[in-house]
Amino acid sequence: MKGLRAVWLLFCLTLSVFIGCPQALQADEQAAELLYQNRALTSWLQDFSYGYGYNPNAVYETPDHIKWRKEKQDAAEVAIQAIGAKALPVLLDRLAIPAGPPVAEQSQKATFDQFAKNYGTTRGFAALGAKAEPAIPDLIQLLAPAYDAAHRSGSEPGAQLQEWQSYTTGSILRGMGEAAVQSLIEALLNSKDVKIRFGAAMALEYHQRAKEVIPSLIKALDDDDKDVRWRAVRSLGDLRQMPEIAVPAIARRMTDDPEVNVRLYAISALTKFGAEAAPAIPALYKATQDPDPYVFSEVQKALKEIKAAANLKPD
Repeated sequence: MKGLRAVWLLFCLTLSVFIGCPQALQADEQAAELLYQNRALTSWLQDFSYGYGYNPNAVYETPDHIKWRKEKQDAAEVAIQAIGAKALPVLLDRLAIPAGPPVAEQSQKATFDQFAKNYGTTRGFAALGAKAEPAIPDLIQLLAPAYDAAHRSGSEPGAQLQEWQSYTTGSILRGMGEAAVQSLIEALLNSKDVKIRFGAAMALEYHQRAKEVIPSLIKALDDDDKDVRWRAVRSLGDLRQMPEIAVPAIARRMTDDPEVNVRLYAISALTKFGAEAAPAIPALYKATQDPDPYVFSEVQKALKEIKAAANLKPD
C-alpha cells in the first residue's frame, strides 16, 4: 500500500506541475515555433537593431557597411512578416518592465543595449503592419509605467526604464495610425485606471493627423485626476493644433484649475501656440492674480513671448 501511495503522490505532483504551469508550457511551445530559416525570432530582431547597441570602439561606417546593414534589416523584415502574428507575444514581452527590484544604476552598456532592443521591437511591430493590430489593447496597458515615471525622479532606480518603455510603446502605437487612435481615445475617456488614462493622453500626442484627438484631449481636461489633466494639457501644447478650440480650453485650465502643476503646464502650452494664443491674452492677465509666485512669474514670461509672436505692443 505504501508503494502504491508513493506512486500516486508522484503522479499527482507531476500532474500539478503541468497543470499549474500552462503559460510556461505555452511559452516553450511558442518559442519552438518562432523560427524562420532555422533562426529564432529574437535573432532576427537583433538584426533590426544592429549598430544601435553599445560599441565603444565604433568607427564611421563605410558605404559597404551601411549597405550590408540594410540588407540584414530587410531580411529581418521578411522574416518577421513570415512569422506573422505569432511574434506578438514575444514583442509585447520585450516591452514589459522586468519583475523584481529595479537596477540601482543603469550602466552605459545597459542603456545603449536597451535602446537597441527597443528599436528592434519597434521595427518588429512595424514589419507586421496590420497583423500587429490585435496587440493594441495590450500595448495600451503597457503605457501605464509613464504614470509611475512621472511621479519619480529620473535618478531613482527603474524610473528611466519606465519612461523609455512607455514612450517606446507610444511610438509603436503611432506607427499603427488610425487603427490605434480610437482605442487610445476610449482608454483616455473611459478607463477606470488612472495610469491608463495618463498613458493614453501621452500616446495621443503622437497622432497629429487624427482630427478627433484634440477634442478628446480637451474632454480629458476635466478628468478627476490632476495628473491626467496636466498630461492632456501638455499633449495639446505639443500638438499645437486646432487653436480655435484648444487655446480657450487650455486658458480655462490656467485660470480655473485648483492644481498649481496643471496651471503651470497650461501656461507652457499656451506659449507653444505662439501668435495663435493671442486670444488668451485676457486670461493671461487674469492669471497674473494667481496666488502662487511661480505661476505669476511664468505668466509674465508667457505674455511677453505671445505678444512678441503676435507683433503686439509689449507692456
